[in-house]
Amino acid sequence: MMLTHLDLFSGIGGFALAARWVGGIETIGFCEIEEYACLTLEKNFPGIPIYRDVRELHPTELLEPGGRGRGIDLITAGFPCQDLSVAGNQRGIEAERSGLFFQITRLSDEIYAYCGVRPSLVLENVANLLAGDGGNWARTVYGELACRGYCVEWKIVSASDVGAPHRRKRWWAIAYMVG
Repeated sequence: MMLTHLDLFSGIGGFALAARWVGGIETIGFCEIEEYACLTLEKNFPGIPIYRDVRELHPTELLEPGGRGRGIDLITAGFPCQDLSVAGNQRGIEAERSGLFFQITRLSDEIYAYCGVRPSLVLENVANLLAGDGGNWARTVYGELACRGYCVEWKIVSASDVGAPHRRKRWWAIAYMVG
């Protein structure tokens, strides 16, 4: 059985490429607003729909009632970090760009309402998510996931941990339902 995958804030498709390498995961849609990234997605993943604005994306665009009604098994999202990064403005998790995190939980809610099953999530962002506003940004993210019943496991992984010549620490989280 193939798992279905929705890739939000897709960039040039790193999560979808990983899904292809792992196997058993069918990417059924991308959501990306940047034009250059969309051109790259079109070239490297022909035939997979690209939705442009996550705020306007709804499960009815992704799932065929009576057809692919089993839902979306996995959502991946490296949501915008500009409002969280120490190199950015640090306005917080509820600011304009990084606040798009809440679109992930909205889509999880809508997929659940539409299909009866919540998708698992793989999320990525800057390590400063944990420290920002005295830890409140992380508490907000984990709270939003917990109130939906998600179990969350997270880790900070540096680029140098996987062989790159620089540190670039990133927060990675896997959120899943139990039972």
